[in-house]
Amino acid sequence: MVTDSLGPTEGFLRRLGRALVNAPPVFAWTLVLAHGGVIWWLSSFSNVGPKVDSALWAVLGNLAHAPLFGVLALFVATALLRDDGTGWPRIEVRSVVAVLSIVGLYGAIDEWHQSFTPGRRPSPMDVATDLIGASCVLWIGAYLGTCERTERGLLLRLLAGVGFCFTSAVLAPFS
Repeated sequence: MVTDSLGPTEGFLRRLGRALVNAPPVFAWTLVLAHGGVIWWLSSFSNVGPKVDSALWAVLGNLAHAPLFGVLALFVATALLRDDGTGWPRIEVRSVVAVLSIVGLYGAIDEWHQSFTPGRRPSPMDVATDLIGASCVLWIGAYLGTCERTERGLLLRLLAGVGFCFTSAVLAPFS
């Protein structure tokens, strides 16, 4: 049951979500393109990280995919989903499929782009981590739009999301 008093994390994320979903569409698409450009730029670097071949660095390098593509999903959702009259976008199966399709396609294009960067190699598991990060953002966004949301429920979902992303990042270098 929701009370009038939001927890600090819940309140911050609700305010951020409302600001994004009520932003002009051109601003929302500008965020998508700008963030996509940042991802492309980051993928252009050769030999990212320390010059040692370590499992820890492989995990950390892959883990970076989750928040990068989670933010991309947030911006794509902001551009595609508008306020449904309740102050929050309606996140339904159709809209989730659309957002994840765009993010997954961009993740695959980014991996293809990396195949031309010396010292980098494409990996389907990187795309999986991208999609897990994006899915977690949409899952949490949908939860924030429910009447049943609580600070505790939000924090549990955030923690679970970190766990899902970490698990994918751990598995990726060994696939």
